[in-house]
Amino acid sequence: MLERLRRHFEPLFKFIAKYLYVNPNMLTLSSVLISIPSPLIVYFYNCRISILIVLILFIISSLLDAIDGAVARMYGLSSKKGAFLDSTCDRYVDSIMIITAILICSDDISKIFLILTLVGSFITSYARARGESLGVQLRGIGFIERGERVILLIIFFIICYLIYRSNIFNIFTRYYTLILAILTNITAIQRIVTVCKILK
Repeated sequence: MLERLRRHFEPLFKFIAKYLYVNPNMLTLSSVLISIPSPLIVYFYNCRISILIVLILFIISSLLDAIDGAVARMYGLSSKKGAFLDSTCDRYVDSIMIITAILICSDDISKIFLILTLVGSFITSYARARGESLGVQLRGIGFIERGERVILLIIFFIICYLIYRSNIFNIFTRYYTLILAILTNITAIQRIVTVCKILK
């Protein structure tokens, strides 16, 4: 779904890339390095301020990840190595975001749903990588791809910050993480089914 909207944001990314002459691989690596402290911050200081801090870190990380491709195209620095590094770093950031969300939740059911979300996100990514290695194009296939998943997680952190430890905090985390788990794994199944149909 987000793939259809990406072209509307491309002019903005190009505008930023025009004034950001840096190696795109450095931007990719920076997106991971910025997010790494997040689970530690929440683990040692589980409070509203810590949630706000990790929210800011993840927003910056996501922006860097969105811009690196535009910079690579702007200056003719696109490469297979860069594409591989970008996909690999995305998996790290995905894991860090979900682990941070797990640490924020005080409800065990919510944590289980987030673990299922993590599994679904990796199966979704693996299905695309393996499928495309066999000649099946899967870009745009699936109910929610990585972009939508990241946005949903950022929304999760925003709401957690706003209602932290209120009476509805556990109720919210339980149902929101359930939705995340369902949507993520539906996407994984969609990709598996698509590959199986094409390769039959």
